[in-house]
Amino acid sequence: MSVFVRSGLVNRSNADLEEQKGCFVAGCEILSQLNSTDYAKVVKLIKHAIISTDLAVYFKNRKAFFDVVDSGEEDWFSNDTHRQLLR
Repeated sequence: MSVFVRSGLVNRSNADLEEQKGCFVAGCEILSQLNSTDYAKVVKLIKHAIISTDLAVYFKNRKAFFDVVDSGEEDWFSNDTHRQLLR
């Protein structure tokens, strides 16, 4: 269930996610049917899924980021590809 709920959060930006994940999870009707122990377990799994996704994106972009920095040709302001590596 936590993966299902997490999938509803995947396409949000990190700032958007931080702002809305508490409201989304707290207000989710699916989770409101759980007892407090199961609710805590699911919320923990959702948080873990969010962190795992963030780490996966970081490691996916890490090499490209350092390649750009090592080249000395980084352009964080006008190069969209370079700017994407900062997200």
